[in-house]
Amino acid sequence: MTHPPTIEIANVNGWRKTYQMHKHLVHVGSDPGNDLALDDGGRGEIAPRHLQVILLPEPAGYRVVNVGDGAVFVGPAGDEALLPRAARDVADGECVQLGDFTLTFRVGDAERADGDQSTGTGPEPAPGAPQHSADSDAAGSGVIGLTLSLSQTALGPDQPIEGTITVRNQGRQTGVKFDLALEGLPIDCYDVGPGPILFPSAARDVPLRLIHPRRPEPPAGPHRIRIQVTAPEAYPGEQATAAQTIDILPFYDHEMSLTMPEVGTKVGPEVGPETNTQHPADELG
Repeated sequence: MTHPPTIEIANVNGWRKTYQMHKHLVHVGSDPGNDLALDDGGRGEIAPRHLQVILLPEPAGYRVVNVGDGAVFVGPAGDEALLPRAARDVADGECVQLGDFTLTFRVGDAERADGDQSTGTGPEPAPGAPQHSADSDAAGSGVIGLTLSLSQTALGPDQPIEGTITVRNQGRQTGVKFDLALEGLPIDCYDVGPGPILFPSAARDVPLRLIHPRRPEPPAGPHRIRIQVTAPEAYPGEQATAAQTIDILPFYDHEMSLTMPEVGTKVGPEVGPETNTQHPADELG
């Protein structure tokens, strides 16, 4: 019987919980939107997004990235300081101390799932999530990780596509500024969030929104979009791309005009005044 990788969470009051790793990248913090949300009672000891936890395939283990503003403590006894924007590999049984919570990492013995169908090694969608990962038409980079996920592939006039571009710094350069570009749609048909600044092993989700053109061009039908990520200052010549085909649905824009006659205008054949065709002589008979 195999056991999946898990994180065991406990606080000083004896509360316990086990989180099963369904994804390669997990966010931890006080914000409810995190994969693993920890409520510190409003004391501010845990940042809204405090940790990134990355599941490593070889050697089996974890990498913990401190994306908060204060140090956290890691190690077998949870007593080694991990400074802000720093990363550390964590082995089976090691702990992270975050506020009143202790996170103990268990590697398990389940086989690792294959990476996403995109460049680099990206996070795996949660089971049942309505996402469409980029397909196999991709070109990778050893130092830039990229995953593209979309809410759906049909782009309707009143139904935009919401997506996420996950960028990861897989190299060793620190404070790397990544640039994002989208090809395949006019510039007014998409919104892309700013490129992130990442430390080694850190990842960031960048929001993406695709908007229907509501005009003849580009025409309805399948269209190929491509996301390109570069870091020209830190990793010159390196780039990662991910592509996806979307379907632009038809947009019907009909107009009807009704012209009314002006007031006083006669409509139909003109009828003159009735005339008497009898001659005066006929009346004398």
